[in-house]
Amino acid sequence: MVARLASGCVCFVVVLAVSCGGAKETDLFGAGSDAGVSTDGGSVDGAQTTDAGRPKDSGQTSGDQGVRCESADCPVPSQACCRREVGAGFSFSCTAVGNCSGSGTTLEITCDDAHDCTGGNVCCVSASQQNTATEVVCRSLGECQQQGRAVVCDPNAPNPCPSGKNCQPSQQTLPGYNICR
Repeated sequence: MVARLASGCVCFVVVLAVSCGGAKETDLFGAGSDAGVSTDGGSVDGAQTTDAGRPKDSGQTSGDQGVRCESADCPVPSQACCRREVGAGFSFSCTAVGNCSGSGTTLEITCDDAHDCTGGNVCCVSASQQNTATEVVCRSLGECQQQGRAVVCDPNAPNPCPSGKNCQPSQQTLPGYNICR
């Protein structure tokens, strides 16, 4: 009875927070895209899948396969997913941590969920004012809740996001991965 009552209260609070949140996200970077860095201290947000229609996250809550990198999994902590800008798209490859380089813009993705981090840290994406990822690393939850940052999450993990946020695919900030927003 107590467990049933407690879960009912949590559902009510979530519904109330969603419908009466009070905080308004700005659409700083245009309708239909990630809202980016919100003016009310929020974080980056978004959603997209790979060409195969599945999120890049491995989606496993136990026995995590490392950092999802297109169709491969890069073993952590020795490797990261290196995303290179190629024309209008990206190429992905596993590389040794610290060796993501090449012509054009590159992004070293060292984690895709909290399973890839140690010490209670979460996977955190930092975004530029143009709402594109500039860094994906493990940080404390407190550091990741600062403006311009968001938790990178596994939607299949239990409670992957801080209170009041949902794990959803990223549209603009980190396409192909999931972010708490």
